[in-house]
Order: sequence, then structure tokens, then C-alpha cells
Amino acid sequence: MNNSIQNRLNHTIKPILCLFYLLLIIEPSGVQAQAGNEIFRHITPRDGLQNTFVWDMIQDRHGFIWIAGTSGLNRYDGYTVTNFLNDPDNTASLTAGAAFKLYEDEQGHIWIGTGFGLSIFNPADETFIQVQLDDTMPPLRNVRALKKATNGALWLGTANGIYLLPAQSLSSPHLQADYFEIDSSEHPFTFISSIETDGTEYLWVGTDAGVFRYNTTTRQLSKPGPFNNAVDHLLSRDIWTLLIDRNNNLWISSDEGLGVWYEGDAEPQVITDLGDGKLNLEGRYMQSVVETPDGNLWVGTSDLGAFKFNPVTGELLAAYRHEPGNPNSISEDDVHFVFEDIDGNVWFGYHFVGLTVMYTQPWNYSYNLISEAFDGDNLFNFTHMASADESENLWITTHRGLVKIPGNGGRHQHFLPVAETADYDSLDNQLVMLFKDSRYILTNSHSGNYYRFELSTERFQKLELPEGFTPFFRPVDGTHHYLLGSLGVGSLLLIDKNSFSIYTIEIAARESEFIQQRAVIPLRDAGGNIYIRDLYLINESFDWDYYSFDEESQELARIVLSAPDNVLIFGAPFTSPHEPGVIWSRTNRGILREDLIGPTSRLLFQSESGMINEANNLGVEDKDGNIWLGSRTGILRLNPETEVLTYFESDPDRRPITFINPYQLPDGDILFMGYGGYTRFDPDELADDPVIHNIHITELIAGENLFNILYGSGEYKIDYGSNNLSFTFLGLNYRDPAMTRYRYRLIGYQDDWIEVGTQRRIFLANLPPGNYSFQVQAGQRYGSYSDALAEVQFSILPPWWRTLPAYIFFTIIFTGGLFVVDRVQRRRLISKERERTREKELEQAREIEKAYKNLKAAQEQLVQQEKLASLGQLTAGIAHEIKNPLNFVNNFSDLCDELMIELQEELKQGNVDEALIISQDIAQNLKKIHMHGSRADGIVKSMLMHSRGGDGKMEPSPLNPIIKEYVNLTFHGMRASKDAFNVDIQLDLDETIGEVPLVAEDFSRVILNLCNNAFDAMREKQTGDGRPKTKPPLEGGSERSEQGDASSLSYHPKLTVRTHQSENGTVTIEIEDNGPGIPEDIKDKILQPFFTTKKGTQGTGLGLSITNDIVKAHGGTISIKTRQGSGTTFTIELMNK
Repeated sequence: MNNSIQNRLNHTIKPILCLFYLLLIIEPSGVQAQAGNEIFRHITPRDGLQNTFVWDMIQDRHGFIWIAGTSGLNRYDGYTVTNFLNDPDNTASLTAGAAFKLYEDEQGHIWIGTGFGLSIFNPADETFIQVQLDDTMPPLRNVRALKKATNGALWLGTANGIYLLPAQSLSSPHLQADYFEIDSSEHPFTFISSIETDGTEYLWVGTDAGVFRYNTTTRQLSKPGPFNNAVDHLLSRDIWTLLIDRNNNLWISSDEGLGVWYEGDAEPQVITDLGDGKLNLEGRYMQSVVETPDGNLWVGTSDLGAFKFNPVTGELLAAYRHEPGNPNSISEDDVHFVFEDIDGNVWFGYHFVGLTVMYTQPWNYSYNLISEAFDGDNLFNFTHMASADESENLWITTHRGLVKIPGNGGRHQHFLPVAETADYDSLDNQLVMLFKDSRYILTNSHSGNYYRFELSTERFQKLELPEGFTPFFRPVDGTHHYLLGSLGVGSLLLIDKNSFSIYTIEIAARESEFIQQRAVIPLRDAGGNIYIRDLYLINESFDWDYYSFDEESQELARIVLSAPDNVLIFGAPFTSPHEPGVIWSRTNRGILREDLIGPTSRLLFQSESGMINEANNLGVEDKDGNIWLGSRTGILRLNPETEVLTYFESDPDRRPITFINPYQLPDGDILFMGYGGYTRFDPDELADDPVIHNIHITELIAGENLFNILYGSGEYKIDYGSNNLSFTFLGLNYRDPAMTRYRYRLIGYQDDWIEVGTQRRIFLANLPPGNYSFQVQAGQRYGSYSDALAEVQFSILPPWWRTLPAYIFFTIIFTGGLFVVDRVQRRRLISKERERTREKELEQAREIEKAYKNLKAAQEQLVQQEKLASLGQLTAGIAHEIKNPLNFVNNFSDLCDELMIELQEELKQGNVDEALIISQDIAQNLKKIHMHGSRADGIVKSMLMHSRGGDGKMEPSPLNPIIKEYVNLTFHGMRASKDAFNVDIQLDLDETIGEVPLVAEDFSRVILNLCNNAFDAMREKQTGDGRPKTKPPLEGGSERSEQGDASSLSYHPKLTVRTHQSENGTVTIEIEDNGPGIPEDIKDKILQPFFTTKKGTQGTGLGLSITNDIVKAHGGTISIKTRQGSGTTFTIELMNK
């Protein structure tokens, strides 16, 4: 069969063959799929990706990932996929056909080779240039190869031959080009798949019919060889990729294997295997070959997945295969394209299922259980502290005694302080603290006992401490004594190392009546010096004194060192193993570094205090000076020199419940104890999460103006009327984009950084005129922010009255005003006589005004009486509403009293952990007391707001909550009155209504008056005279009304309140009752002042009149719709502007 036809068929049926390769994988490579520390994130059509058949990928200078495929072009930013497709009616869209090849030039333009031509993406306006060439040249078809020439020109490999586009302006789609025709009769092929240049006049050309050399001077195409059969066979196959690496070697991938032509060699070689035969490549379908920044090569294959190797040594560095049923692997073995981005993430593009991004977790640790026979939550695996001896044995205190893990890998050994009981659950056997020297291990148990464990005999002996002495923290190794601190008293215990006799040294306490707790903590620094920290809890804050201690003379010398203010949380101190006198402590304000030799103190990591507060108490400083702290789900590394905090999160399926009490082994490894086992890792092998190199401000909205500034530059000028701004931004984090954290600042307004978490849009309201610079930074889920900065500069222009034309206008007005004043003064004499004549008229006007004021005062007094009357109606409802929260306050207060008694008892017994748990319960109860007290306070404030007039200022107020509040209060006030009756309340409130401009204290009276009138009307319909016909029946009773009226028995009063907002912003409030309705002859009078239908002194006739005035003052209208015998609806319409 003709080679060209054969190759065309091979390329045509390639997807079908790949499917068979997926189903029938032959010759397993023997290489593991992945090392186990990788994370794979798959991007598919469910994420918006249109290209499931990926031809090429690049990362542009802005950090975006571009994907070329059969369905067009995609851009991915970690959050969303933007699709660019051909639009036949839009010449600024992508050229039609599949997108095969991508290239970014020096100006940031993206060149895309497609099935029907060449497109250039312009980032400035996000449009495409559909390249057009001279009509004398064959049209661009099947552009699969794009290669930059040494002079900045661009080589194109197509189905019609080779084109050279010199560097030129892109202002027009008509580009200059040089066409290199190839005689297909001599060397038949369908298309050019790859072009490489070696800096000479020759091009290496890969086609579906093999590899060729093209002389650009003579324009002659030649085939290299002949060589041996294997090489000739490889060079004659369907070529996918040609790559000249940094060492000037030519790599060739084809459908029959992988080859290389080393510089200086007479002929190429076929690579048959890698990894000492672990990966067999002979005759396999090789697809893409991509060089990494460090000179290694990635290869994508049709049925072997993807692998990376060192092209110089031939070492197989990594190989990845699809693992059926395991989502944490590549999606299929048919990997068309693979490359590494600037963060070291590896991207796999497939023939069928989209793409995958893979990254390696920075923390590679071992997770260990004390006993594999039990689950992690068993007390056997609850570990506290660790230490290693000279024989590399590891000693660990656990909830099941002391454990020895032999350094030679032998069987674990368990030692119990109270072994004769054989009771593993005994508190005596639950060990916590661990201190070890060459002879003994000192430890304590949850029962409060203190033990020494002799390493030579491997036996425990209980130490008898002085009565009333509560040991605190780890002991310190002195020259002749072990020094032990205390809790609650100012005592320092000295235990003789040989006789184990005990001495007590009392430390004088501060003179203060506000001391809540006290602890004495001995510490030993890197120089062997012993210090005593005398710690006080005073008024819920910590303070402390330091002393140096001379063991020989047993004398204390005060060290003057000021403690920082507002220390509310204080972790266990630990000394530096390298710097004498340096002590570290975790506080609520950051990490405290104290130098007792200086003496100086400094707070570090104050901006990261939130994460440090969540860490566990004890830390350790490693050999490189880094501080390590444990947390619930991972560990923290703090670099004191740079103040960079790095968080390493653990695998949820491979970790203890929490990470506590780190310890560095002599070999440099670090252990973290925990409830559920312990972890071990080499800190030198940890890799930092990559910083976020690229962050972009994508959008600026100013008023109704939208600026797409992703690729923009320069300064934006914004009118004063559009000074409410919003900014949208994103940091390119392809590992965990949803957890990327952001902070921003507005230079010229607020220079301090403001953290916004994972929020990617912020709003800035009412910015004054001026010049500003909006800056934003991004950081990984935990740790410090990167130095990368996105910035946009803009100006808020002044309002028109602060511009030069306005000032000129004001000057003209002022000058004209002076002229007018002069004219007025001239006429003053003339008008003076007229004023005398009007004096009598003015006197009469004053009398009228006085009468008007008296009338107005009387009216205001009536209005106030109406308000107080309505307040009286609310009193019972308020009492009902306030009763429940007061009951809760009383109940939780009683509970707190009981818990305080339990807390005091636990503290007397020294059960600090139980006391902390009880204190947390008390804190929760106090929060509930505060919550219900706040509810009662809100009810009282509502009453006060209703009772006293406000300043009359309309402010945005939540309409629906106001309606709910006052309907509820009115209902309970009616229910508590002597004429109470049952009413069904139905609230149909439009949830889309937010805040509406209202004078809340006035508008609440509208709701109150209308609801009271509705209740009065329904009471009248039920009884005929405004009172219930019978007393409410007892529960389970069936008392009938006196009149026995069947209609009254079937009547159920109902009040319906509705709100609705129309598209034009009109808010409608309807208050509907099913009472007797309003007679037509008085319907038009009920809104008039002093008109009432109530008898005697039951009404003033001002309620509805005041309601009408309040609605009008809000710019609204009130209307009445009544149905005689069926009810009345009051409708209020307000404009929500």
C-alpha cells in the first residue's frame, strides 16, 4: 500500500485505534503509575471545557492556560473556562476548524493554527485577527506547525506547504508572507505536523509521511538517510513532534516509537526503553515531546500515559498511567500533550476526556500508629510526648503507658506505671509529660501522680511530692537537680538526681488582689542557663516576671523585661536549642521572642495571629531556626527571619485527630504527637506551596460604566457621579483556586491592607475626588501572601461645582449679587415708607400667626395623645414578647451558677482539662443570655422608638421586618386586652424587597393604626357591639354563644398583610381584613381629622388622619377598597428610590 495513503488512513482511524488501546493495554510497562503524593484535578465539560480532544496547551505571560482542540480555543484561569469559537458572521472571531497549534509572541499576542487558517488573539480588546495572505498564495489550511525563527519571523507548517511570516505590524489582517512550495509528487504527505530550526538555512519538517530536511535557500526537500532499518522505519512513520532541546539534540516522536539524533552523531537512534527496561517504548505510539525549564523531557503517548525522563542520563523520573476506579490518577492513558507550568504543575491533555492538572503535595510524611491492632481513635494510639535515646530508641508517652520503639525496628514495648492492675483504662497509666536524660524518664499521669522510669531496669517508681503541690510543665535538667514548676502556688521544686530528695523554694508573689491564677515554669536555654518564668493571670490578661536561677546558691535574680500588653492567650514556652537566652511563646498577638540575655522582646507574625491562635500550645525550633507548631489538621512552619508562615495540610485519611508537641530527632526528622498516632517527616524534604505569581484585576465597575481591564493599562478617569466602584480580581492558583485568599488596599484613601478571604469582588462607596491606586495581593489557602501585586490607577473627577468653569460662574454670580445689593439699597428708602403703612397689616398677621401656633400646638398634643394611646395598646404585647427572653435569661443564669460550682470543684482537684470544658459551657450559656437579653433590649428599643418622635430623617430601613414586628406587637396587645378574640394573621411579604427610605418611627404608626382598626372592625362583625359574644371556651370545651347565631360561629376573623415590589420600583403594602366593610357614605370621610364611628371616648378620630399624613410625607398614597359585609383593604404605595 502507498505510504501516503497508509499514513492518511492511520491518522484517520487514530481515535478508533486509541479506543482499542484503552480497552486492551498490552505489555505493561512495569512502572508505577504515581508515587502517592500527587493530587490530580480533572477539567471536563462539566467545568465549561468545550475541548475534550486536546491538541496543544501553553501558559501565557499572564499565567493563563490556553487549550487548543477540536472544538476551538479555551482559556482557563483556575475558576472558569472561557471558550473562543468561530462565528461565521464575525470576522473578529476565531478562524474556523479545529485549533491545532498555539504560540505567544513578544507582544503577548496568541497565534492559533486552525484547520482553516491562522488567527491572532489581541489581548487589548479580546478579539481575533483572521490572517489573510496575498491572493497569489495558496490559502492557509491545516496549520499544525508554528515555529519562531531566529530573526523573529514565524514559520508555518500547513497542508499546502511552508510559509514564513516576517515580523510586522498587526494593524491589518493582510500580512506579508513568503511561500515555500513543496512538490508533493516526489514526497507525498497530507500535512506538516511539526517544524524545527537549528539556526541554519535548513528546517526539520515532520509530516504524516515521515521526517524531512528542507533547504530554505534552494527550496529543496530531502529525506535523511538511509540508516538502519529501525531508524528508517521510525523516520518514515506518522510524525507527531520534532523538538530540538537545549543541547541541540533532535527528538522525534512517531506512531512507531521515540527517536533522538544527538548533535554530532552520524545518524539517529531509536529509544527502545527507559528506566533500565521498566518502560518499554519499542513500537509504541509516541505523541508530544516537551522540554521542561530544567531540561527534562515530558512525553505523551497513546497507550502508556505520560512519562518524564532526563535526556542526558536516560533516567526515568516519573511515569503516570490511568488507574481504573481511582480518580486521583490521569483520566486515560491516551495523553496527547503534556507540559509543566511555571509553578511546576503538570498538565495532561487527552484525546477524549479533556485535561488534568497534577501537582505534588508539599508535605510528604509517614503516619504511624502505636498499635496497628487498634484504630486511630483507640487510647492505645493517643500519643503525647516523645524523646530519643543514644541507641536511637524512641520513647513515647501514651494513654496506655510508656512505649519504647526500638531503633533497630524491633517489636514495640509497653510499660505501665501500675502494671499489677493490668487496667489499661486506669488514669494512673495514662501518661502525659515526658522528660528524659541518660538515666531516667520523668513523667506524670492523668491521675496526678508523678513517676520516674529507670532506663537500666525499665521499671517505674512513684515520686511522693509535697502535699498540695501541683506540678506544672516539663521538668528542667539542672546540674544536680531536676527542677519542677508548679500551678497555683509560687513554689519551685528541686529533686536531687541521686537521692531523689525534694526541696521547695518559695518565690515571693506580686502584691495584687486581682491575681486569678499563677504558675511557676523553669526553663533551660542552649547555654545551660536556668530561668524561672513566674506567670500571672490578672484580670483575664497574662503578665509575668523572669528570674535567673543559680543552682549552687539556689538564689533568684530578677530580670527586668517588659511584657507586651493585651496578652490574652499564652502558650507553653520553649527555648531555642541554638541561641542562649532565647525563649519562644505563642500568644494571641503572634509569636513572642524573648532574649533574656539582651534583655529584649519582640512580637513576630502579628499579621498571622489568627492562624497562630488556632495552633496547639507547645512548639519546637529546628536546626535551621524555623518554628514548628501543630494544629488540628496540619502543621505550621514559621521563619522568624522573614516572618513567612507556611501551612502544611495533612491527608484527611492519614492523620491523627490533632497535631501536638513536636520533637526533633537527632537525625533532623520531626515528630508530631497526636490523638490517633504520630507523624514523622524530614523538614528538608518539604516543598513550599508555590507563590501565586500572577494576579489580575479583571473588571472595574463605576456607576453604570464597565471597564474590562484584564489586559488594560493606564489610568482611568471616573466622573464624580459614578464614584461607587467595584473591582473584580483573581489570582492564578491552579492547585486550590477556591481557597485562594485576597487582600487589597486603596492608596490615597486607605493605605493599610484589608483581608477579604476568598472573596474576589469588593465595593468602594462614595469615594471623594482624588487620585487613587487600587492594589490587590493573593496567597495560598494558608500562610503568607505573595509579593505579586495587581494594580490599577484611577482618578475620581471633582463635581461640576468644584471645576474651573464653576468657579468662573460663581464669580459672575457674586459680582451680579453685589450689583443687585446696591440696587436694593437704593430702593430701601422708597420701600421704608411703604413698610410703615404695612405695619398694621403685619400686626394683624402676627395675631393670626399666634392663633395658628396655638392651634398647631393643640393638634400636636392630640397627635401625641394618639401616639401614647397606641403605645398603651402595645404594652400587653410588649410584655408578652419580652417574657420569653427573660425566662431564658433566668434559666441560663441558674445553669451558669451550677456550672460555676462545678468549675470551682474541678479547679480545687486540679482537673484543668475538665475545668476548661466547664468554662466553655459557661461561655456558651453566657452567649445565650446575651442573645436573649439583646432580644428583650430590641423590643424595648422598638417601644421607645415608637413612643418618641425621631428627627424626621428618612433612612433606608428594612420594610418587611418593621411590618412583621408591629403586626406582631399589635396582635399581642389586642390578645392581652379585655375584649380579646382569635384572629388568623397571614403575612405575604415579598422577600425581594430590601431596604426602603422611611422614617421608621413614624411609619410603624401606620402599621399600628391600620392593624388596630382592622381588629376593631372584625371584633364588631363578630359581636355586633365590639365585644365577644361568649368567653373563650376552656380547652376541650364546646360552649356556644348566647345568641346561637350559626353565622357567627362560622365566622373566622383574618388579617392579611401583603407587600409587593413592581419593576418600576413601586412598593405596595396591603392590609386586608374580613370585617363588615365600610359603608359607602362614610368611605370618603374616614381619612378626615376627628372623624370617628366609635362610641363615647373609644376613639379620637385622628388615627387614620395621621396615617394618611405620614404616608403622604413619605411621598406615597393610601387607598381604600371595601366590600360591604366582606371586609376592607387599605393599600399603600411607596416609591423605593
